[in-house]
Amino acid sequence: MTAFVTLCDRNYYPRALRTIRDLRMVWDGDIVLITIGFQADDNGLNIIVKPFDNVPMNLPKIWETHPIRRMDDERHTRKLCQFNKLHVFDPYFKQWNRVVFVDAGMRVFNVNHLLEMECTGIMAPDDSTPYDNGNRFGAQIDLNANPEINKKIEHFLNREIADVGSSNYFMNCIWMYNTSILDIVSSDEMIKGIDEFPICLTNEMALMNLYLNFKYNLWQVMPERVDSKYLYGWCELNYRERPDYHQFCFLKYPVSISIDNDP
Repeated sequence: MTAFVTLCDRNYYPRALRTIRDLRMVWDGDIVLITIGFQADDNGLNIIVKPFDNVPMNLPKIWETHPIRRMDDERHTRKLCQFNKLHVFDPYFKQWNRVVFVDAGMRVFNVNHLLEMECTGIMAPDDSTPYDNGNRFGAQIDLNANPEINKKIEHFLNREIADVGSSNYFMNCIWMYNTSILDIVSSDEMIKGIDEFPICLTNEMALMNLYLNFKYNLWQVMPERVDSKYLYGWCELNYRERPDYHQFCFLKYPVSISIDNDP
Protein backbone atom coordinates (compact mmCIF):
# COMPACT_ATOMS: atom_id res chain seq x y z
CA MET A 1 0.00 0.00 0.00
CA THR A 2 2.59 2.51 -1.18
CA ALA A 3 2.11 5.34 -3.65
CA PHE A 4 4.84 7.32 -5.37
CA VAL A 5 3.80 10.93 -5.92
CA THR A 6 5.11 13.78 -7.99
CA LEU A 7 3.65 17.21 -8.64
CA CYS A 8 3.75 19.84 -11.36
CA ASP A 9 2.08 22.79 -12.99
CA ARG A 10 1.77 22.90 -16.77
CA ASN A 11 5.31 24.24 -17.23
CA TYR A 12 6.87 21.37 -15.27
CA TYR A 13 4.72 18.66 -16.84
CA PRO A 14 7.49 17.34 -19.16
CA ARG A 15 9.80 16.99 -16.13
CA ALA A 16 7.12 15.10 -14.23
CA LEU A 17 6.70 12.70 -17.15
CA ARG A 18 10.47 12.13 -17.19
CA THR A 19 10.36 11.09 -13.53
CA ILE A 20 7.25 8.95 -13.99
CA ARG A 21 8.85 7.10 -16.89
CA ASP A 22 11.86 6.37 -14.68
CA LEU A 23 9.58 5.11 -11.94
CA ARG A 24 7.70 2.85 -14.30
CA MET A 25 10.97 1.10 -15.14
CA VAL A 26 11.38 -0.01 -11.52
CA TRP A 27 7.93 0.24 -9.89
CA ASP A 28 4.67 -1.35 -10.98
CA GLY A 29 2.54 -0.03 -8.12
CA ASP A 30 0.56 3.17 -7.73
CA ILE A 31 1.92 6.47 -9.02
CA VAL A 32 0.00 9.69 -8.40
CA LEU A 33 0.60 12.83 -10.45
CA ILE A 34 -0.68 15.96 -8.72
CA THR A 35 -1.49 18.61 -11.31
CA ILE A 36 -1.82 22.25 -10.32
CA GLY A 37 -4.20 24.32 -12.38
CA PHE A 38 -4.44 22.03 -15.40
CA GLN A 39 -5.74 18.66 -16.52
CA ALA A 40 -3.52 15.84 -17.78
CA ASP A 41 -3.99 12.27 -18.95
CA ASP A 42 -1.83 9.35 -17.95
CA ASN A 43 0.10 9.16 -21.26
CA GLY A 44 -0.28 5.39 -21.19
CA LEU A 45 1.79 5.18 -17.99
CA ASN A 46 -1.03 3.78 -15.82
CA ILE A 47 -0.93 6.59 -13.29
CA ILE A 48 -3.51 8.34 -11.14
CA VAL A 49 -3.91 12.02 -12.01
CA LYS A 50 -5.11 14.10 -9.05
CA PRO A 51 -5.81 17.79 -9.77
CA PHE A 52 -5.51 20.43 -7.04
CA ASP A 53 -5.87 24.20 -7.04
CA ASN A 54 -3.05 26.50 -6.00
CA VAL A 55 -2.87 26.76 -2.23
CA PRO A 56 -4.31 30.07 -0.94
CA MET A 57 -1.92 32.62 0.51
CA ASN A 58 -1.50 36.35 1.14
CA LEU A 59 2.28 36.44 1.30
CA PRO A 60 2.88 39.19 -1.32
CA LYS A 61 0.56 41.50 0.63
CA ILE A 62 2.15 40.61 3.96
CA TRP A 63 5.64 41.25 2.57
CA GLU A 64 4.65 44.79 1.62
CA THR A 65 4.72 45.59 5.35
CA HIS A 66 7.41 43.17 6.51
CA PRO A 67 9.59 42.19 3.53
CA ILE A 68 11.96 39.28 3.87
CA ARG A 69 15.47 39.40 2.52
CA ARG A 70 16.16 38.60 -1.10
CA MET A 71 17.47 35.16 -2.02
CA ASP A 72 19.87 34.61 -4.91
CA ASP A 73 17.32 32.48 -6.78
CA GLU A 74 14.42 34.70 -5.64
CA ARG A 75 12.60 31.52 -4.69
CA HIS A 76 10.36 33.17 -2.13
CA THR A 77 8.92 35.63 -4.65
CA ARG A 78 9.17 33.83 -7.99
CA LYS A 79 8.46 30.23 -6.94
CA LEU A 80 5.48 30.50 -4.63
CA CYS A 81 3.97 27.54 -6.49
CA GLN A 82 6.35 25.38 -4.43
CA PHE A 83 3.88 25.69 -1.54
CA ASN A 84 1.64 23.34 -3.50
CA LYS A 85 3.79 20.47 -2.23
CA LEU A 86 1.71 20.73 0.93
CA HIS A 87 -1.08 19.01 -1.02
CA VAL A 88 0.93 15.79 -0.66
CA PHE A 89 -0.37 15.70 2.94
CA ASP A 90 -4.01 15.97 1.89
CA PRO A 91 -6.41 13.42 3.49
CA TYR A 92 -6.78 11.94 -0.01
CA PHE A 93 -3.52 10.08 0.59
CA LYS A 94 -4.84 8.17 3.61
CA GLN A 95 -5.94 5.44 1.20
CA TRP A 96 -2.28 4.36 1.14
CA ASN A 97 -0.15 3.33 4.13
CA ARG A 98 2.94 5.05 2.80
CA VAL A 99 3.67 7.84 0.36
CA VAL A 100 6.96 8.59 -1.38
CA PHE A 101 7.24 12.04 -2.92
CA VAL A 102 9.84 12.90 -5.56
CA ASP A 103 10.29 16.23 -7.32
CA ALA A 104 9.34 16.49 -10.97
CA GLY A 105 12.56 15.92 -12.90
CA MET A 106 14.15 13.62 -10.33
CA ARG A 107 15.97 10.67 -11.91
CA VAL A 108 14.96 7.35 -10.38
CA PHE A 109 17.08 4.21 -10.75
CA ASN A 110 16.11 1.99 -7.82
CA VAL A 111 13.25 2.08 -5.29
CA ASN A 112 13.80 -1.17 -3.41
CA HIS A 113 16.39 0.10 -0.96
CA LEU A 114 14.11 2.92 0.17
CA LEU A 115 11.01 0.75 0.41
CA GLU A 116 12.78 -1.78 2.60
CA MET A 117 13.11 0.83 5.35
CA GLU A 118 10.68 1.20 8.22
CA CYS A 119 9.15 4.66 8.28
CA THR A 120 6.95 5.71 11.18
CA GLY A 121 7.09 9.47 10.54
CA ILE A 122 8.56 11.37 7.59
CA MET A 123 11.93 10.25 6.24
CA ALA A 124 13.92 12.83 4.29
CA PRO A 125 17.59 13.71 3.66
CA ASP A 126 19.52 15.97 6.02
CA ASP A 127 20.42 19.11 4.06
CA SER A 128 23.85 19.19 5.72
CA THR A 129 25.00 16.07 3.87
CA PRO A 130 27.38 15.04 2.53
CA TYR A 131 30.31 15.72 4.89
CA ASP A 132 28.28 18.17 7.05
CA ASN A 133 28.37 21.22 4.81
CA GLY A 134 27.28 23.45 7.69
CA ASN A 135 23.67 24.03 6.61
CA ARG A 136 21.45 24.83 9.59
CA PHE A 137 17.85 25.95 9.81
CA GLY A 138 18.65 29.59 10.56
CA ALA A 139 19.46 30.05 6.87
CA GLN A 140 15.96 28.91 5.93
CA ILE A 141 14.09 31.70 7.74
CA ASP A 142 14.58 35.47 7.98
CA LEU A 143 15.00 36.15 11.69
CA ASN A 144 15.28 39.91 11.09
CA ALA A 145 12.10 40.42 9.09
CA ASN A 146 9.55 40.55 11.90
CA PRO A 147 10.40 40.08 15.61
CA GLU A 148 6.73 39.42 16.38
CA ILE A 149 6.76 36.41 14.08
CA ASN A 150 9.88 35.13 15.86
CA LYS A 151 8.01 35.28 19.16
CA LYS A 152 5.04 33.56 17.58
CA ILE A 153 7.27 30.74 16.32
CA GLU A 154 8.84 30.33 19.76
CA HIS A 155 5.39 29.98 21.30
CA PHE A 156 4.27 27.63 18.52
CA LEU A 157 7.30 25.37 18.94
CA ASN A 158 7.83 25.88 22.67
CA ARG A 159 11.50 26.39 21.83
CA GLU A 160 13.90 29.31 21.56
CA ILE A 161 14.27 30.62 18.02
CA ALA A 162 18.07 30.47 18.38
CA ASP A 163 17.85 26.77 19.24
CA VAL A 164 15.72 26.12 16.18
CA GLY A 165 18.01 28.20 13.98
CA SER A 166 21.08 26.17 14.92
CA SER A 167 19.39 22.82 14.28
CA ASN A 168 19.67 20.41 11.38
CA TYR A 169 16.71 20.21 9.03
CA PHE A 170 15.49 18.10 6.12
CA MET A 171 15.46 18.96 2.45
CA ASN A 172 12.28 18.11 0.61
CA CYS A 173 12.93 17.19 -2.98
CA ILE A 174 12.33 13.61 -1.85
CA TRP A 175 10.59 12.27 1.22
CA MET A 176 8.70 9.20 2.41
CA TYR A 177 6.01 9.34 5.06
CA ASN A 178 3.73 6.98 6.94
CA THR A 179 0.20 8.24 6.41
CA SER A 180 -0.59 7.71 10.09
CA ILE A 181 1.03 11.12 10.63
CA LEU A 182 -1.97 12.70 8.90
CA ASP A 183 -3.78 12.15 12.20
CA ILE A 184 -1.18 14.43 13.81
CA VAL A 185 -0.66 17.14 11.20
CA SER A 186 -2.72 18.01 8.14
CA SER A 187 -2.24 19.85 4.89
CA ASP A 188 -4.85 22.38 6.02
CA GLU A 189 -2.87 23.18 9.16
CA MET A 190 0.34 23.74 7.21
CA ILE A 191 -1.40 25.74 4.48
CA LYS A 192 -2.74 28.10 7.14
CA GLY A 193 0.84 28.39 8.39
CA ILE A 194 1.94 29.98 5.10
CA ASP A 195 0.48 33.32 6.19
CA GLU A 196 1.03 32.75 9.92
CA PHE A 197 4.81 32.38 9.51
CA PRO A 198 5.71 34.63 6.54
CA ILE A 199 9.49 34.51 7.09
CA CYS A 200 10.22 31.28 5.20
CA LEU A 201 13.04 31.98 2.74
CA THR A 202 12.73 28.55 1.14
CA ASN A 203 8.96 28.51 0.98
CA GLU A 204 7.39 25.12 1.72
CA MET A 205 10.67 23.49 2.79
CA ALA A 206 11.12 25.82 5.75
CA LEU A 207 7.43 25.60 6.59
CA MET A 208 7.38 21.80 6.48
CA ASN A 209 10.32 21.74 8.85
CA LEU A 210 8.56 24.06 11.30
CA TYR A 211 5.67 21.63 11.54
CA LEU A 212 6.96 18.14 10.79
CA ASN A 213 10.44 18.49 12.27
CA PHE A 214 10.39 21.06 15.06
CA LYS A 215 6.74 21.05 16.17
CA TYR A 216 5.82 17.37 15.90
CA ASN A 217 9.27 15.70 15.88
CA LEU A 218 8.35 13.39 13.01
CA TRP A 219 11.56 13.60 10.97
CA GLN A 220 13.64 10.47 10.45
CA VAL A 221 16.93 11.10 8.67
CA MET A 222 17.16 9.33 5.32
CA PRO A 223 20.44 7.38 5.26
CA GLU A 224 23.06 8.55 2.80
CA ARG A 225 23.89 5.00 1.74
CA VAL A 226 22.20 1.63 1.70
CA ASP A 227 24.67 -1.19 1.05
CA SER A 228 26.78 0.02 -1.89
CA LYS A 229 24.23 2.57 -3.14
CA TYR A 230 23.78 6.23 -2.38
CA LEU A 231 20.13 6.43 -1.52
CA TYR A 232 19.73 10.03 -2.69
CA GLY A 233 22.05 12.65 -4.11
CA TRP A 234 21.69 16.27 -5.19
CA CYS A 235 24.49 15.92 -7.75
CA GLU A 236 27.40 13.54 -8.25
CA LEU A 237 29.83 16.47 -8.06
CA ASN A 238 29.01 16.89 -4.37
CA TYR A 239 30.96 13.71 -3.60
CA ARG A 240 34.74 13.51 -3.33
CA GLU A 241 34.77 10.02 -4.87
CA ARG A 242 32.81 11.27 -7.93
CA PRO A 243 30.32 8.40 -8.26
CA ASP A 244 28.26 8.14 -11.42
CA TYR A 245 24.52 7.71 -11.68
CA HIS A 246 24.74 3.89 -11.44
CA GLN A 247 25.61 4.26 -7.78
CA PHE A 248 22.47 6.22 -6.87
CA CYS A 249 18.86 5.27 -6.26
CA PHE A 250 17.56 8.83 -6.68
CA LEU A 251 19.46 11.74 -8.20
CA LYS A 252 18.25 15.32 -8.46
CA TYR A 253 20.68 17.00 -10.87
CA PRO A 254 22.76 14.34 -12.63
CA VAL A 255 25.79 15.20 -14.70
CA SER A 256 26.88 11.66 -15.63
CA ILE A 257 23.65 11.13 -17.57
CA SER A 258 21.63 13.60 -19.59
CA ILE A 259 18.33 14.62 -17.99
CA ASP A 260 16.65 13.80 -21.31
CA ASN A 261 18.14 10.34 -21.86
CA ASP A 262 17.36 6.94 -20.40
CA PRO A 263 20.09 5.13 -18.45
